[in-house]
Amino acid sequence: MLQSIRNSSQNPYVTDVIVIAPGQTADALFTADQPVGSYYMAASPYVTQAVPFEDTPTRGLVVYGGSSNSAAPLMPSMPAFNDTPTAHKFYTNITSLPTEFNPHWHSCPLFVDEHMFITFSLNLEPCPENTTCLGFFGQKLSASMNNESFVLPSGRGMSMLEAFFNGASGVYTTDFPDKPPLEFDYTNQNLSFDQSLLFAPKLTKVKKLKFNSTVEIVLQNTALLGIENHPIHIME
Repeated sequence: MLQSIRNSSQNPYVTDVIVIAPGQTADALFTADQPVGSYYMAASPYVTQAVPFEDTPTRGLVVYGGSSNSAAPLMPSMPAFNDTPTAHKFYTNITSLPTEFNPHWHSCPLFVDEHMFITFSLNLEPCPENTTCLGFFGQKLSASMNNESFVLPSGRGMSMLEAFFNGASGVYTTDFPDKPPLEFDYTNQNLSFDQSLLFAPKLTKVKKLKFNSTVEIVLQNTALLGIENHPIHIME
């Protein structure tokens, strides 16, 4: 049994499944309350897109003291790779509670300085000449926010952070849009392969904000090429 701690006031959420994405971490207490024996702790992918992927579970052994070396380890029953209800149940039960013992909880601000509406999409980019690309329509797969696909800066020999702290120009621009350039039914799967919507320019842009400003960000997935959930990482 896993007890996933959901807030700093130590209110446990008891679960036998943890859903985690790249770049995320989870703190959990493991309770060894099963009969003496050997068990697999297994991990398998959670994928909602109909694209090829490696679906073989990876496994690690949990062996109780006093268990027989000849006993075959028990394998847990794994959720289906597209078991969204299980993933949703896990994520929606991890909730920070508004208590005086939780230093990370803050009330929602009533005044907002900046409003942003950001779409997330799978996209295409042109396949280079003399190259075979395995994306839809023979193109390369890409991704975008507000129909702009990020590309690492080149030609100045420095990263975006180096450019910022050194006051260097020409590495990035500060005109990342507050909303997508085109409005349409973002969840309409009949538009998933509309080639007029699939190609996004490759750009290096950021959004410049005033220090200590309050920003409301609405995140909207699209159905272009497929649908998928996204972990979101806020870094300071």
